[in-house]
Amino acid sequence: MMPGQPPPAERRQDQGAGGGLQKESAQRLQAHYHQWSSSGEGAVLQVSWCPHLLRPDMVCPHSGPDQKARQRLYHLRQLRKFRVSPKILRILYTGAVESILTQNITSWFGNSCVKDQKALQRVIHTAERCCRIALPPLQDTYTRSCQTRAAQILKDPSHPGNKLFQLLQSGRRFRIIRARTERLKRSFYPQAIRALNTHTPALSHHL
Repeated sequence: MMPGQPPPAERRQDQGAGGGLQKESAQRLQAHYHQWSSSGEGAVLQVSWCPHLLRPDMVCPHSGPDQKARQRLYHLRQLRKFRVSPKILRILYTGAVESILTQNITSWFGNSCVKDQKALQRVIHTAERCCRIALPPLQDTYTRSCQTRAAQILKDPSHPGNKLFQLLQSGRRFRIIRARTERLKRSFYPQAIRALNTHTPALSHHL
């Protein structure tokens, strides 16, 4: 044994201190969670197909995009008091509010429930009253985003989803993807193909 080196028993005790600390931290976290859940402030952990809208409540019960967007509406109201032009308010809405509502919209909006869509649409209606102009509905924004994203995939032959866009013999429409489940039917690729087939001018522009 080298001078100043602790005995083997002490070394084993020091090595086990890290594991004991982790175990103690886990026990404290578990006790805190049980206390928090039994106090009535939270609910059972909820998992949704739409993580952009419904997050696990044990993380933060009031951090959804609708709540964040409503906080940004404060700036629109303040600028309206100063009689700022609707054009400038529209620019602020696009950058501060709409960017939150439409973040990754092509991946979650199709499978979102009606309740969540109405909650987000109410934010848009409130912004319309603040801006004093008509704003595009969330469904139109989703359709336009699907068309834009599909156009990017069509221009990139190396994209894994490029082969899913197959033109029919007429050359005017894409082949619809067969889906047995409603979840797959409302996902991005089937919805993007339907959006391109429905809007014929947009289809001819992307080809």
